[in-house]
Amino acid sequence: MRGFEAIREDLLPVYDGVKMVPKKPTKSTERSACFDLFSLSEGVVMPNESVKIRTGIKAYMMENEALMLYGRSGMGIKGLVLANTVGVIDADYYGNESNDGEIIVCLRNLSHTAQQINVGDKVAQVMFISTLPAVGGEVKNNTRKGGFGSTGA
Repeated sequence: MRGFEAIREDLLPVYDGVKMVPKKPTKSTERSACFDLFSLSEGVVMPNESVKIRTGIKAYMMENEALMLYGRSGMGIKGLVLANTVGVIDADYYGNESNDGEIIVCLRNLSHTAQQINVGDKVAQVMFISTLPAVGGEVKNNTRKGGFGSTGA
């Protein structure tokens, strides 16, 4: 089984005394390939700057699956792209001790003008995929503790 949940309530941000409620990922149409993710934070992305955008959402999936994170065409036309071009959310990222497995979108502004991100904006799209086991490789670490760069350089 696979799906989405809000992160633990104690990790949700509070703005002006109000706890933010994450918006569930949605598909725009029945035949859309991906689910849209929505911003739980706001800010301005300056030219040539990268910022992390919180979603308040985590994804659970089976052992041989992953969640692929892609930029949206509507963001790209504004010059906003994923800083790492494609994100990979591993099955063992769910519920990790540092951030409960929150999907955080890192956007980079390639345009020459500042770009505003508002709470509730669509900031990325995600798709579950099956992964295939392989022989001859090596597992270096059996414990995940966080997100960006948490399994080593």
